[in-house]
Amino acid sequence: MSGLLKLFFDLLPPVTLSGKAVTLGATGGFARHALLLESVLRSFISYLHRITVSIRVYGAKPEWESDFERITPRARRAGGELARWTQLLQCHNTDVTAS
Repeated sequence: MSGLLKLFFDLLPPVTLSGKAVTLGATGGFARHALLLESVLRSFISYLHRITVSIRVYGAKPEWESDFERITPRARRAGGELARWTQLLQCHNTDVTAS
């Protein structure tokens, strides 16, 4: 994991994301940078015993510079799934850290 990202997570108290669903999103220069979401961030969030929603949102430089319409539907789907998980966790008062 990059040093800056690790520093960010080191600053968070351990209970910050407790019982929360998380969606992953990022931007980068090239499409292959989307692998960061799956190979590094998802495994790290899972290590913290959090639920990651299945839809990831990644925008490469060409998308966020000129073709933002391609990112918007993915972001809306991810937001909808995150809202459903959040509602489910609140309704059932589920402790996702107990595994």
